[in-house]
Amino acid sequence: MSQKRKLRQAPTPLFVHLGLCPGAQPLLVSEYAERITGAWQNSVDSVFEMSRLCAEADQRLNDDDKKDLIARLPFDRTRFVKLTKIGRDQRLQDRQIRPLLPDHHTILYELAGLTDDELKAAVAAKVVNPEMKRAALTAWVKDRRGEGRPTRDKDAAALPKGIHSAIRLPPNMPDDAVERFEGELLTLCEAHGVDIVYPRTRILAEQREHNRRSRRYNDHLVREARKIVREMKRRQLKGRPRGISSDLWRRDRWPYAPEETRIDGPDEEQIRYALEIIGRGDEFDRFRQEAMRELF
Repeated sequence: MSQKRKLRQAPTPLFVHLGLCPGAQPLLVSEYAERITGAWQNSVDSVFEMSRLCAEADQRLNDDDKKDLIARLPFDRTRFVKLTKIGRDQRLQDRQIRPLLPDHHTILYELAGLTDDELKAAVAAKVVNPEMKRAALTAWVKDRRGEGRPTRDKDAAALPKGIHSAIRLPPNMPDDAVERFEGELLTLCEAHGVDIVYPRTRILAEQREHNRRSRRYNDHLVREARKIVREMKRRQLKGRPRGISSDLWRRDRWPYAPEETRIDGPDEEQIRYALEIIGRGDEFDRFRQEAMRELF
């Protein structure tokens, strides 16, 4: 165990607080992409790290570099804009509010769209809590703003607080064109204080697609790591001379405890440790980059 701890390295800081280091040099596009993707894969709890990084990148990179960055990320421009808005909202970092927040970026984006009074009222009413659902927040906001469900009669023209409308895209519209359209629409809506509410079926479909890509990413990591360990073990134990017992040969050529080289799952620290202990740690970054392609 002590050897395992010795091999572990201190984690690289995932983000720089906005405004705290005005003289700091901006990261390269590749560095932003790697750190944001790393935070995306580590855990949903990293949503704040991703949000701060996205906000920082949006502030410091020019338009061409931002396009390059988004092309390298495991999510589209729409989600990048949402994470950027979350990262800019310092209210969500308040010590009294932060422990109450859920770890889902879609809900955090909705909270970032509330006014100061609405956010305070939602906290006071305990609408904001770690287990909160987006539907409950939407219903609470509509009730507070007095926004009833749109009707089809003549009173529909008098709906308060803005216009309710729907946009239907052509069914044969290419995926990349849909992403560009949504990104531009989201940017425009944010500039004018307008929110986009997606159907629940769309949200569930996005979550299923994310889960599918994550499984492919994890499967690739585990498969390649196990393959390297298996091939290395076979190579080391190959060619046992006569007169030397298999136990002695194994202890001499493969002196590792089973738990040291076992790959139980997509735990990147465990995988890196298992490869480092057999002298193949330099291959981890290679097949991790290959696995990232499964996210797109």
